[in-house]
Amino acid sequence: MPDLHLLVALLLPASAATLWYLGKFTTNQVFPPGPRPLPVLGNILDLTTKELWLRAHEWAKQYGSITYVHIFGQDVLFLNDANMAAELLDRRGATYSGKPRLVMVGEMCGCEKMIPFTTYNDAFRRRRKLMQMTLGPRNIQNYHSGMEAETKTFLRSIVSDPSNYLRHIRRYAGGLTLSVVYGYKALSSNDPYLLLAEECMTLLSNEMAPGPGIWPVDIFPILRYFPKWLPGGTFKVKAAKWKQRMEEFIEKPWAHAKASMMSGTILPSFCSTFLEKGHLPPEEEEDVKYSANSMYAASADTTITTISHLILAMMYYPECFKKAREEIEEVVGKSRLPNFNDRASLPYLECILNETWRWGCPVPLNLPHLVTEDDIFQGKTVRKGALVIANIWAILRDEAIYPDASTFRPERFMEDISPEKMKQRDPRNYIFGFGRRRCPGADLVDSSIWLLLATMVAVIDISKPVNSDGTEFEPEIEFDNFVFRTPKAFQFRVRMRSNLLEDA
Repeated sequence: MPDLHLLVALLLPASAATLWYLGKFTTNQVFPPGPRPLPVLGNILDLTTKELWLRAHEWAKQYGSITYVHIFGQDVLFLNDANMAAELLDRRGATYSGKPRLVMVGEMCGCEKMIPFTTYNDAFRRRRKLMQMTLGPRNIQNYHSGMEAETKTFLRSIVSDPSNYLRHIRRYAGGLTLSVVYGYKALSSNDPYLLLAEECMTLLSNEMAPGPGIWPVDIFPILRYFPKWLPGGTFKVKAAKWKQRMEEFIEKPWAHAKASMMSGTILPSFCSTFLEKGHLPPEEEEDVKYSANSMYAASADTTITTISHLILAMMYYPECFKKAREEIEEVVGKSRLPNFNDRASLPYLECILNETWRWGCPVPLNLPHLVTEDDIFQGKTVRKGALVIANIWAILRDEAIYPDASTFRPERFMEDISPEKMKQRDPRNYIFGFGRRRCPGADLVDSSIWLLLATMVAVIDISKPVNSDGTEFEPEIEFDNFVFRTPKAFQFRVRMRSNLLEDA
């Protein structure tokens, strides 16, 4: 955890936590089960900043559908199954859709107006509505041509230079999002807006929001006023530096979009939809600016993570992708690339996309929701101010929904089961969030990833790497991102098996 020693060292805040702890267990309230907290510290020592979802999954096996932990007096709930998440985050969304006051990430690092960190208020509702207006299913087709162009660029790059595949993925994800959101065409992997976005997204997911995303100053806000020379006070230095970069990430692409609109060079996009009206009132301009930035932040890393898992799946399960390629050749033929008009006619390819999202689980733990009033659920107390985290990893590994859940098996989505069960199996119901905080850019990500998958299957083969003597070996796969389940760079082989990209 960040600056953990600072928490342990500060006796005054700890004494307040002690009073909470003593009071908690002398009440008649009944709380959901969870690991036994220590006095003062709570469950801080039970957490981990690396793959916390695996620890949370172990808790799910031990404690059931909901796990209750405490961090210096802060209640945290992990929701471990689909029904629990749907009941609390969807059906009881009025109580479970708040956002905690994140002093570090929000106030000190400049992210408080980004939609993922905004409380459920009028500004949140306005900005979410703007995103739904321009990125809903009826409008996604406006961006199809941009998706097709970025897909072809990505595949040409990965075939010619597979060792730098992560750079190519970031170029694809960032380039597509810059185009759709800001109407800006990135021409190279060294584009300044791409590099700025990549830096800030890395800061956000690996530095600002590690583990459950809670810093000592979030629990004890008074720490922000302590001198930075105190033990652990370096978080203030970091916050000042990070805030400067995040402000650039918010302001620079927006300023470029406005300048491009005035010069007539902006591409059709989210921003152009509103800028073409002319002068925007200050409130609407701020809404559009922060909505645009939030869309980039929400979609880029999910896309990067999903593509990485597509490559892993193609490498480890070639028989599944051979079957998908045969389906494409039967439906589309070999003389053209698949396009969005073919989607409904390629059911097995759809199953592979579903299974990749389920098996890969790009966001294993969703960002915390805040309980805005006391609640009683199944006889257990959930207190106002508790943080609620959907354990998406555990949901997508639930054997009751996905038998043989550890296996990559696309056929599970073709089984003859009830419509209710099939809906419950759809990973889109989980990976894009829940209730009033479900990602409004889900349709954009879904469409772009489907086209990329279809094109990859049609034109390339991916296999395990080989040693100097030509024998295959298992690449090392390691996950070190705190928010997204993005694997570190790994080795593989890629071969172009069609000349359709050359003709496109």
